[in-house]
Amino acid sequence: MFKVGLENYTVLGRHGAYDFEHESKQPFTVSIWVELNH
Repeated sequence: MFKVGLENYTVLGRHGAYDFEHESKQPFTVSIWVELNH
């Protein structure tokens, strides 16, 4: 098994349903891990 990951990766983006949510960038922090089995 081989495991690779990206942990606590923060990006800035504009997201939301209301106009005021698009006025400034919001931080989004993600973690992703992938396990490869052969």
